[in-house]
Amino acid sequence: MFIQLFAIRHIPTGKFMPLTARNRGYTQVEAGDFIELYAAVVPRLFKSRAGARWALNAWLKGAWIQEATMGEYGIEGYDPCPPKTPPADRRPEDMEVAVMRLETAEEGGTR
Repeated sequence: MFIQLFAIRHIPTGKFMPLTARNRGYTQVEAGDFIELYAAVVPRLFKSRAGARWALNAWLKGAWIQEATMGEYGIEGYDPCPPKTPPADRRPEDMEVAVMRLETAEEGGTR
């Protein structure tokens, strides 16, 4: 049995966008931080091709910054702002959404 997942791959290097756990969003990840498939860090996986495409489109625009809206009693909310100019090193033709297949091991197999 298997499930189909999707990941974002940098075509020239074959590396994948990593799953981030640094209290920063994935748009903060630079292309140089992409990982090998079997690295110690897990690639960021998506349940749908559309979700991966949306994430890729946001990433191509550059690192998004949240700006706080200040009110009378402190912070009232946050406004996510995309960068004014997309970074030159984030080129759409260098990226793709890759299909991943996750299979379960046969009974008695390795886990």
